[in-house]
Amino acid sequence: MVEVTVDLPKSRLESLYKDFRNMEELNPDGYQANIDTWKEFLIKKYFNNGRVLFRCGSSFLSDLHVSPYGFPKSIDTVLDSLINDGYLVPLDDFVKGDTDILMDSNANGSKSAFWNYIQWFSSKLTFNKKSITRDDKTGNDDELMYLKELQFVVVDKLRKNYDTIFGIMKKNILNDAVTITSIVFGKEEFLKKSEIEQELNKDDIEVMLAYMERYKHIIIQKDSIIKVIDPSLFGNLLKNFDQDITLNDERIVNVKIGIYNMEKQIQRLKHELNDLKEKRSGKNGKQLSERSKTRI
Repeated sequence: MVEVTVDLPKSRLESLYKDFRNMEELNPDGYQANIDTWKEFLIKKYFNNGRVLFRCGSSFLSDLHVSPYGFPKSIDTVLDSLINDGYLVPLDDFVKGDTDILMDSNANGSKSAFWNYIQWFSSKLTFNKKSITRDDKTGNDDELMYLKELQFVVVDKLRKNYDTIFGIMKKNILNDAVTITSIVFGKEEFLKKSEIEQELNKDDIEVMLAYMERYKHIIIQKDSIIKVIDPSLFGNLLKNFDQDITLNDERIVNVKIGIYNMEKQIQRLKHELNDLKEKRSGKNGKQLSERSKTRI
């Protein structure tokens, strides 16, 4: 079993790993100290790895096992606090577009003072105390199962990765966009030009595309077609074209995909031809060497 590899204060391990939920009323300062210590630890260990998606559940609890204290009994309160802070967003809410955290931001991507106040105020209300991540249906003895199996978007990582990818898009796509064919892509071509695949894994890519479409409004998607539509990026170019994906766009993408696949096939054939030449060259060299030995 994997033990915790990032330091936690040894003198406080017992308090951090016990069920400290009742401390919120009995010892508010100690309760908040535990929450803050866990937050700092989780951000360093789990949220600074570049991943956009975070999965909580039994595997996550197992990863936090420490002898002789076992598994943390109140880590759900820490995750709930991170959700209330807007640091984590439930994936289901994100997919539905049902979150203001990613909408209500200024030009620098930081939350407004008003939103921060609303979050603080709502976190103090009694009806907001029901845990988001604890499964109340599990028994107390089944400590590995008290966390719900959920996925969350790490908002800070999402925004930072978006800034990186957007910079690449400006360089590889937007700066050279002069016609409609420059801003309509098959999905594979778009991922290659934006270099998203170099920054993110498969699951994170889908989250990023949804963020770009539903929250940043710079692309639209339909089946395997992606169209870049942010008017601030193209000036007058988009005024001449529909911002929906049209039948003409689909035709353009079909042609581009055909050309793209043909180029890939040509490259594959070139590699095969080079490999064949190298094998023949090696075989001929070996034959010449054997002939020389025979003459000697």
